[in-house]
Amino acid sequence: MTPTPAYDVARYKLPADDAVWTTASWEPTRGELRSTDGDYVSADDEGEVWLACGIESATTELGLEDLIFGATDKYLAVCDEITRQLQLHPWAMLHCPQGRLRVDLVPFADAPVPDLSRT
Repeated sequence: MTPTPAYDVARYKLPADDAVWTTASWEPTRGELRSTDGDYVSADDEGEVWLACGIESATTELGLEDLIFGATDKYLAVCDEITRQLQLHPWAMLHCPQGRLRVDLVPFADAPVPDLSRT
């Protein structure tokens, strides 16, 4: 169990499931900024928020498979650190020699997904 975040996660959680719409951006040390959007982060009704399986989709879409999935301990460390930071604020940032990864939670009202709770 992770500590309760210091902000209102309900503002970000998609009402029809335990997902949070997220923008993930990768700025390589050398190269162009890449970003992708999706429901990569999970949240529950108690306000906990975490990155787990969504890392696979996000890193694949950003082209970071070799960097993240090269070792299980690195994969878990990335998930743990992003989750830790998401407990403090609705964004997380990781730096490494190859570049910078940023994960931003998108408020539900701004997410490009239908509000299935109204159907």
